[in-house]
Amino acid sequence: MFRAWRNFLNEEIKKIYVHGYIKPEAAFHTLSEWRDFVDRILKFQKEGHYVSHAHGNVVGPNELQDLVEEFYGFQLSVDVNRYELLTSKNVLDHIEDFANHRYWALENEFSQYFENMDKLRFAYFYSRGDLEPYVLIDDAFTEQIYGSTNNPKVLYHYTHEEGVERIQRAIDSGDPFDISAYTVAQRDFFRAKSNLIMEFEGNVRAWRSFLVEEVKYQGILKLSLPSDASSHAEAMQITLPEEAVRLQDKDLHVTLLHQSVLKPFRKQIKNIELPEPPEVLLEDDVWVRESPGKKSWAVRLANQEEMREYVKNIMEMLGSQNTNPEPERVFHVSLANLTGNPHDSVR
Repeated sequence: MFRAWRNFLNEEIKKIYVHGYIKPEAAFHTLSEWRDFVDRILKFQKEGHYVSHAHGNVVGPNELQDLVEEFYGFQLSVDVNRYELLTSKNVLDHIEDFANHRYWALENEFSQYFENMDKLRFAYFYSRGDLEPYVLIDDAFTEQIYGSTNNPKVLYHYTHEEGVERIQRAIDSGDPFDISAYTVAQRDFFRAKSNLIMEFEGNVRAWRSFLVEEVKYQGILKLSLPSDASSHAEAMQITLPEEAVRLQDKDLHVTLLHQSVLKPFRKQIKNIELPEPPEVLLEDDVWVRESPGKKSWAVRLANQEEMREYVKNIMEMLGSQNTNPEPERVFHVSLANLTGNPHDSVR
């Protein structure tokens, strides 16, 4: 089964482009199905079979191995290979934690958002260092959010001339397609190029909550991308020339401070609570940079001064006299280089 998932992704999915990673519908289960899974895992534990005791390998009775494969086969065969920080042991440890603790709090944690959780299907996929719950956006989900799967509304979409042409081609094809849209805008759109507002009638099927940015210290101080900025970056990656090897999603970030600046403050920065970062606002143009033997494609942030002020705040918290240690830094997100290795991008 694990090999089948890899073959499917390698042979079929490479023929199309999808924003984000495909998640299999078969990995989503109802609460009652998860309860059955948990009860069976606990039964195996009583018999002395613990999935976390084999150092990342699925061992034990065939029934136990089949059960893990049914509910976590995709995570073990695809996500583990996809994400550098996720291991098979992480997944198996999660299974035991889920059976012993997390499942029993699941309904209480999320029932406030849904009318009837019993009709929804959930799965756990890797996100930001842990396996986090996902809900399947299907008819049952849409009905609970909107009361119906037929929700025609007048919607608006920011775009530009090329975008209008692409959307018109999609409409002319006659096939249904998804598009991000809004009904009310609280502020002006941040991309200067997208200065056209398209009004159309669409069937609202689901809503989306966006991940927030997260500041991480990993030698450098970097800002991970929220999902809207990540989607924007991925859309720009599609337009790059053939020689550009795209960076993986996990490598898309904004470097706020280089490790050489932070080296004297390693102890302090690990013990302070970093303030909430500014929003990641990307420009619309690709920025090409070259140095001997290297070439990079990147996109600059539209809010450079806001990011610089954030860096200044952090340096003050660290007690540094120099609150602008890299005045020449252009805050950006590297999209691609000649190898796909983020360390091979032009500084």
